[in-house]
Amino acid sequence: LMVRARPLMAIVEDAKFERIDAMKLDIEGHETPVVQGFLKAAAKALRPTLVILETSHAGDGPGAAAAFFGAGYALRLKTRRNAVLVRADQTPG
Repeated sequence: LMVRARPLMAIVEDAKFERIDAMKLDIEGHETPVVQGFLKAAAKALRPTLVILETSHAGDGPGAAAAFFGAGYALRLKTRRNAVLVRADQTPG
């Protein structure tokens, strides 16, 4: 099955977003390259305040979460299938 894909940053640019408050990523184990590409391309002001990231795919490993941690995000909540991350500079207290 062939699926057309576009970089996340291209979608954000086409939509002319000025900010992203929250983002949910569930890409069936392909989160890491999407997250890495987005964080590399996005200005800090455009990075989402809150991210819900699927973590239940073993093939993806900790890569996507690690990329967010490296970009200044902190883990706020972990469930069986998801991690909720927040930008550390936006975390109260």
